[in-house]
Amino acid sequence: MKRAWMGAALLGALLLSGCQKEIQPVPELLEPVGVTLDTAVCRREDIRTVKIYNSAVVPAVEGLSLTVDGAVDQMLCLPGEKVKAGQTLLTLNTEALSDQAQELEKSIEYNRRMYAFQNEQAELTLQMQRLTLSHLRGEGGASPDDILSLTRSIEDGELSLRQSQETQVLELGILEDQLADLRLRLSRAALISPADGVVTYCMPLTEGSFLPAFTQAVFISRDDTLLLSGDYIAASELRWAKKLYALIGGKTYSVTPVEQDESQIISDLRAGLPPVTSFTIDEGQDPPPVGSYAAIVVETQRAEQALCVPSNAVYRDVGGHYVYVIGPGGTRTRQSVTTGLVNDSYTEIREGLMEGDVIYVQE
Repeated sequence: MKRAWMGAALLGALLLSGCQKEIQPVPELLEPVGVTLDTAVCRREDIRTVKIYNSAVVPAVEGLSLTVDGAVDQMLCLPGEKVKAGQTLLTLNTEALSDQAQELEKSIEYNRRMYAFQNEQAELTLQMQRLTLSHLRGEGGASPDDILSLTRSIEDGELSLRQSQETQVLELGILEDQLADLRLRLSRAALISPADGVVTYCMPLTEGSFLPAFTQAVFISRDDTLLLSGDYIAASELRWAKKLYALIGGKTYSVTPVEQDESQIISDLRAGLPPVTSFTIDEGQDPPPVGSYAAIVVETQRAEQALCVPSNAVYRDVGGHYVYVIGPGGTRTRQSVTTGLVNDSYTEIREGLMEGDVIYVQE
């Protein structure tokens, strides 16, 4: 019993000793001795804020269509097939158009001959009337009324001939316009590749399938046109960008955004596909290899020769931004500042510091 009491007393003493250690005050930490602080000098720099978007070099894909509609005669290409500029990819059945053109040609030729005959007959009649009038005037025995009547008949005949010829020209013009339209439709009844490339998609068309005009039936990736295609960038951001370029294989390329189709963006989103933004590479630059990674750099803001400090030297609390200015003997004095542009490396200082001030930089 005595041993149990002594054990409990010893345990209580130990617990009491432990509680007393926990409530002892923490000693104040002193500044390290013999350690050089990390510092930086406030100086002038060109500062900019940029955003980087991922992209890749790909051939431009173009959808090809006909400007006339009709029944398909032959599909002359397959997906994955390499094609040449000027190669025929698809043809429409032009038999009916050819028949119409031939009939119209015959009609035009017939009307020309008929009009020429009619005009010749009218001109012969006028010549006979003119001879008769000259004869009557020469003999002197004709009455003035007869001469006046024949004169008016000749004038009416000449007027009628001129009007008839004008009508003939108009009628022939209408027929010739119709023939020209048919010939144009015949010339456009074949889908021609505009460049060397590879067929990426063909509509599942067979002989006799009806193809409406302006329907993109074949898509090809063009060897002569490259695009940078990748992350979606809002049109407003591109419009207000201070500078826009691409970094490909260590080289800088000037690029131009391809106009965005809002309906296509909405269609992609509904289909669960991420929308993309594309750029063309400006002329006069060596084309990068297809498949290369491209970083699209959008410079959103820029300040020339702004007063700057490292971004990790700037602190912030409820009172605003501040830095620590290093004074004589390594003293640190808090200094409120007004900031401007900020990027990962530098922060623009608009008020609160002067060029040459030395400030503390946290590691």
